[in-house]
Amino acid sequence: MNAPLNVRDYGCAKVRRRLDSYLAGELSIDLSHEILEHLDRCPKCRAELEARENLRGAVRRIAAATPEPRDGFEVEVRARIAQTSAPAAWTAMSL
Repeated sequence: MNAPLNVRDYGCAKVRRRLDSYLAGELSIDLSHEILEHLDRCPKCRAELEARENLRGAVRRIAAATPEPRDGFEVEVRARIAQTSAPAAWTAMSL
């Protein structure tokens, strides 16, 4: 038997669905304030926000440290793809 949905659980689900948009600054001021109020009283959602902030930071650091491909790289890859025939399994699946 399922336990009844707690109002707080619903609030947490609503906030967590919007955390990425909140972090990106995509939400209205009113909705951002609602989320901030919830985060002030909910340690689990605050921890989720912190985890997402850490993940976004790690992705930014990796992206910043990743060099751009050399000139002509995309052309070389496209040429190799064009020269490669599809595996037999792909051909059979497309039928």
